[in-house]
Amino acid sequence: MFTRPDSIPDSMILTATRAGWAFDAEDADYLPAGFGSHHWIVRGQDGDRRFVTVDDLASRDFLGSEPSSAFTGLAKAFEVARALHDHGLERVVCPLTATDGRVLRWLDATHSIAVFPYLEGTVTEEYESDAERRCVVALVAELHQSAKPAEAIARRETFRLPNRADLEVALRSLDEPWFGGPYAEPARSLLREHAGGVKRILHDYDRLVGAAGHDADNWTITHGEPHSANVLRTESGLRLIDWDTAMWAPRERDLWMLLPAIGPSSLADQYTNSTGYLFNEKVLRLYALWWDLCEIGIYLAGFRESHTDTDDIRAAWRNLQMFIQADIRWPSG
Repeated sequence: MFTRPDSIPDSMILTATRAGWAFDAEDADYLPAGFGSHHWIVRGQDGDRRFVTVDDLASRDFLGSEPSSAFTGLAKAFEVARALHDHGLERVVCPLTATDGRVLRWLDATHSIAVFPYLEGTVTEEYESDAERRCVVALVAELHQSAKPAEAIARRETFRLPNRADLEVALRSLDEPWFGGPYAEPARSLLREHAGGVKRILHDYDRLVGAAGHDADNWTITHGEPHSANVLRTESGLRLIDWDTAMWAPRERDLWMLLPAIGPSSLADQYTNSTGYLFNEKVLRLYALWWDLCEIGIYLAGFRESHTDTDDIRAAWRNLQMFIQADIRWPSG
């Protein structure tokens, strides 16, 4: 997140890192980056560094409907990453184990904290070349073929849309004012303009869930978001980061994000040659729709709640304006 939480001073991060991970933390710097988690870089007295993530579990509906269930969901996702790394998948960047053996701890009543190794590297918003994308396809194929150590730990796909209730309430509330903050009424006007398209793709998503014929025998561990910003470029190669969405699910949950950038035949050939698996076009579409509907629901929920004009809110407004154009992104027919 770009905006640091007022309720979490640096001293709180230092205390939690010392107590939970026995790391001799001396100072912490907030890192305004990403969307979803808060990040700090923590330095020890010897100059060693750790990467710390904090999640507001009251707003992580894709993990659980309230903080305690979201904590359990996030812990399982991080345990998946830990298990994969410990069984030889070194390109998985996993959390460090705390002194009590856990990978996730409570920071306060609604926030969790996790500590990761600090790795030098860069991320980009888009893949820089087809060759780089193909390297990620190879990495994802390796992940999908090495899933057994984490099968018993992982959450299972249910195809539930996070924030669906918020989206449906918003669609029913277009004729009454929204009072959440400066973007509440603009968001209502925007949804009113695109309500027909949003309802159509929601119906399409439900139809695909019911008709796609999911073959659970071919499910595997999926990262969930293998886009460019979740790939760390290091001197020793590419690393997959941000494992909070890890889940036992259809392989298309990862593949849909890689397919459009490379082209169907190229990805199909490379992935199938590596794994023997032929992807299902309907399930690819299902997950692409899931992504758009999830984004729309999350942003509308935020604008209907109390908010102020921050960098994160402005980024959410830009994103909503893009994803809500269902008739353009998903033409009918």
